[in-house]
Amino acid sequence: MVAKFYTKPFMLLKLVLLSMLIITALAACKKQTVDSYYSTDRTAGSALIEPAELKKYIDNGFKSDDGRKVVILHVTLQNGQMPESTIKGAYSFSQEEHLMEKRSDGVAPNGAMVASGAKVDKFLSKYGIDNNTLIVLTSHDLTNQMVYRAFWALKYWGFSNKALKILNGANYYFFGEYAKANNIDAASYKAAPADISNITPSAFSVKDLPNNYIDSVRAPFGEIIAYAKENKMNADASGEVAVISTIDAKKPVKSNGQIVTYTIYDNNAVDGRIKGATQLAYEPVKNGGYANHWGLYLDAQFSDDGKYSIVGGKGTFKTPEQIRAMVKGLIENNGKTTKNASFLENIDKNPNKRILFHCYTGRTTSPHWFIFREILGYQNAAVYDGSWQEWSSYSVYYPADAANAVYARIIAGEDDPNTYDKQNTDYIYWNGDKFIMSDNKTEPELEYDNIKTFIEKWDVTKYTDFATLGVESYYEDDEVDFYPLTNPNIDGLYAGDAKEINKEDKAYQGK
Repeated sequence: MVAKFYTKPFMLLKLVLLSMLIITALAACKKQTVDSYYSTDRTAGSALIEPAELKKYIDNGFKSDDGRKVVILHVTLQNGQMPESTIKGAYSFSQEEHLMEKRSDGVAPNGAMVASGAKVDKFLSKYGIDNNTLIVLTSHDLTNQMVYRAFWALKYWGFSNKALKILNGANYYFFGEYAKANNIDAASYKAAPADISNITPSAFSVKDLPNNYIDSVRAPFGEIIAYAKENKMNADASGEVAVISTIDAKKPVKSNGQIVTYTIYDNNAVDGRIKGATQLAYEPVKNGGYANHWGLYLDAQFSDDGKYSIVGGKGTFKTPEQIRAMVKGLIENNGKTTKNASFLENIDKNPNKRILFHCYTGRTTSPHWFIFREILGYQNAAVYDGSWQEWSSYSVYYPADAANAVYARIIAGEDDPNTYDKQNTDYIYWNGDKFIMSDNKTEPELEYDNIKTFIEKWDVTKYTDFATLGVESYYEDDEVDFYPLTNPNIDGLYAGDAKEINKEDKAYQGK
């Protein structure tokens, strides 16, 4: 009877301990699965696949050595035009169609953001991608920025370097020097894009991926403006955070020769450079500016028309050592000098430093992000997804006398009989107390946009170096009026942290 009296609580204790052991074992198993899936991601170069390996997989019936299905995606150019021919078995794939979407981080919608989980799931189903698939991205050559943007978007959702690769040299090298050097009949590996209608759709979802890189590789507007407000960036990348502008710096400001962000579109409310950002500057151009095309990372010769069309060389990536030697930027923002020098030594002092890249729309900065993260090994590199297209539309200030302001960029309206189209000849910046011009003493006459205003916490003008303000002229009743180019879709009541897309996507994935 005594033994029986102690049996029940003892058995209960055994069950509790057994349950705890099972839970611990499952957790360890899950961690082991996650760790195993991402085990190569911190190895520089692991995102690449060489032509010889891909050829072997093709010859093996599009199967990898470990039995995974190999899906080759020929990433089209931004216009989405399908190639006439590509590597046999490859499917034509538009990054714009499948991996970008109009979304908002809270302040205002932007048409070039990373696609939602639901949209990416449709892509995965359409192309038959599942948890036993190796995705290989290629294109006509590696000057197509959409290849890198596609890689970034899939990495964002959690695909590891074991499941996602870029073909080194792309089709240019596969059919060119690689085939020639190895006596391969290139024509036997070339065909029209494969018929996507023959694919059996999958039920795979981004929810099935072990983890994600959402906060790691994507910087929302709320993150980057917080850094600017807290003075965490220095132009020589010595700050707590480094922000790198990869827009071609081809247009020197006329007043003093400073190189600032090249104005690509006329509809920017403000142009310049994010406060404390490093302007990437690789190759000098005739007018005193610099180009930084991602094609410069390739072992290739280019056309002399400035379009960076490959006309010779292998078209594969240069070595990490060669790339490090060419990385330079404009590292002084004092309004007086333009110093082009390396800044990597300041990043190397903290290899895990947060590095944010931006261009105009988030497309052409993706190759630079890929190089820094996947080739040079800076694991805390991210893309500012909204990029300058978003930043430049959040200004609530405009010139009081726009027609005569030297820091104004005036766009003539359709009904304006006057010729007011003109570019700025000077800039303004916030000195911590007030706006001043490049002479460091003259105060510009500015007005606050009360018509299209929004919570001033999101205004970027104070956090933009070398700022020039965009306005549009409008003719009415024999008078010319000027209107600021502030984004008209701004949510004036939004009071969140401007990180909504990251939060939505983590909630969708359940991780």
